[in-house]
Amino acid sequence: DQRVLAPLRILQKHGNVAAHPKAFSFTSHDYTEMLDQAMPAALELLEYLHCLNPAHGELPEYTVTPPTWYNLREISYSAVFEEDADARYTLGIHFKEKADALKTSEALFRADDGYGFTSRKSIDQANHWFKLAADSSHVEAMYEYGAYLARLQGDEFHDKRQEGEHYVWQASDRNLAEALAFIGDCHFWGSARYEQDLEYARELYQQAAAQSHPGALAQLGAMHERGVGGPVDFNAAFRCSLQSAEAGFPQAQFHLYTLHHQGHAFAGDRPAAIAWLIEAAEQKHPEAMLELAGLITQKLIPGRTVIEAQALYEQCIRTQHTRIKARYALAHHLAKQTEDLDALNLALMHISNCRDEIARSSQHQDLLPGCERLTMLIWEQINVPLARTYPH
Repeated sequence: DQRVLAPLRILQKHGNVAAHPKAFSFTSHDYTEMLDQAMPAALELLEYLHCLNPAHGELPEYTVTPPTWYNLREISYSAVFEEDADARYTLGIHFKEKADALKTSEALFRADDGYGFTSRKSIDQANHWFKLAADSSHVEAMYEYGAYLARLQGDEFHDKRQEGEHYVWQASDRNLAEALAFIGDCHFWGSARYEQDLEYARELYQQAAAQSHPGALAQLGAMHERGVGGPVDFNAAFRCSLQSAEAGFPQAQFHLYTLHHQGHAFAGDRPAAIAWLIEAAEQKHPEAMLELAGLITQKLIPGRTVIEAQALYEQCIRTQHTRIKARYALAHHLAKQTEDLDALNLALMHISNCRDEIARSSQHQDLLPGCERLTMLIWEQINVPLARTYPH
């Protein structure tokens, strides 16, 4: 029923971004706009579900009351005078959301935590309340305070990162899914407190996945595929990735497509694999956008134009992880438009930038020979319209 599915998809999409911001950090988000879309979707869904059951009668009158300073004063009273851990955690969330909203418009920020002068007061307030609640054994506050400290950048914060990971471990010991996944990451990559232990990381991800944590499911899918921390199991990789993809995680949606591409998923059902690729691309997953653009230029996606492919490439250029490949692919695509001098000049710019970035970063060295060949080809193509326009 689309009247149920449509609002649920909106709530799922925005809920994932808000609950797992790190997993969606490849693009910026307007949380106010997300809320403006999610609230009507929630109300529409509640109204429709109410009316489905005749026993409920007519829709009752109701009002939506936004949070006010009065609410905050009551929470503040409970936090300060009653030392209520839930109230302290709620205040921490309030100030953290305020800090996150302010930092999006800041041009200057500290390298250790990414917050600037404008948002500094709010994030300090948030951590003050998180710590008080965490020290009263509030599980979610343990995670929030610990995750902030554990993500601090810089050698001088090594002890702080260890302290933060201890707080998160305490939350994971109380079976908080987000904390289990975080400590899983610590063991997967190695961290200030933990040595790399891929088998134990896999075990922690499985505990979080048992609570349907989409990030842990996505990571498990990749680990099962590659045999990291345990045996290769393509069936388990597919199951975990599918569950995470259905929960709206773009990393898992793209992984399902790659599993299909390797012949391990959706055998004989390429349209289903392409549909997951498109869903991941629509959520701005850089690698998915890059792959989709390539398929469009090869005319393998019906109804999609090369203009859309070019727009996808340009979006991928804004992401550091895909910038070099996107520049190369876009230059190659534009070079095919041999009669368009502007397109050829743009292709020359992208392939020059691509070559320069490879030289600076020492990544994608395998593309250098192609860059040289493509540069020569573009110059030859540019000379044709130039000679025609300026025969003298």
